Amino acid sequence: MPVRIEEVYSWSKFIFDPNCIVELHNMRISVKRLRYSMEFFAVNYKKKFTKFLDILAEIQELLGEIHDADVIQDVLHNYLQKRTQDDRLTILSYLGETADPSNLGAVANRYRQQNTQQLQGFLSYQLQQLQENPLRLQRPSHLHRSHQDPDLAGIYTLINLYQQRRDQLYYQFIDLWEDLEQSCFKERLLKFVQSKKSRA
Repeated sequence: MPVRIEEVYSWSKFIFDPNCIVELHNMRISVKRLRYSMEFFAVNYKKKFTKFLDILAEIQELLGEIHDADVIQDVLHNYLQKRTQDDRLTILSYLGETADPSNLGAVANRYRQQNTQQLQGFLSYQLQQLQENPLRLQRPSHLHRSHQDPDLAGIYTLINLYQQRRDQLYYQFIDLWEDLEQSCFKERLLKFVQSKKSRA
């Protein structure tokens, strides 16, 4: 168990950077291993042992929820990226690299005949760009929020909500970790698992 404890703390140098997503996930896995090892040997220890287990369970749960929020945001961002790429290719196939501004009505009619609303925001933005610069069609690297597809508003709302949730969980975890550091949790746990007196 001392080895498992050291494994958990090997990730502690990364936890004060909220962008260390992989490292926080690895810490969660290490905490889970330590917790399960301790539960396996819990029969050999006195009742005080369960207090340490409860704290580890709280750490594991917080890190698990943080990881869930990270995964969900990643899935949503990938979905938006794919939608943007698909939309761009479809519209560019209608308009081409260069387009005649006098033909915008025909382009819009062909687009509407597809009976889809997925690309309306993108098309509106592209037509506006073409009118402002008739010499060539710009390929924007991203769309301004005001030109995004209204159908995707819920996705952006979810991303924002999960980011807020992630922030709350992360700072809750940091507060817990700092409290444990001040109370010398690691030292107390090591001493407890190595002490013969602590065993039943």
